[in-house]
Amino acid sequence: MANNLIRFEGRFAACSACLPTQVQYAINAANSLQGSPYVRGAGHGKIEDRAYDCSS
Repeated sequence: MANNLIRFEGRFAACSACLPTQVQYAINAANSLQGSPYVRGAGHGKIEDRAYDCSS
């Protein structure tokens, strides 16, 4: 059953509506980063930025 809660469809993840809202939010947030440019070094001054480094 757990394998059906989160599934990958190409570069994006999809999740079951029975998961907690926080988990659904995190998956949707990660999906929104797809296609964003990568900038090495992190240190973002704001949430909405022109590029991302998810190492921090």
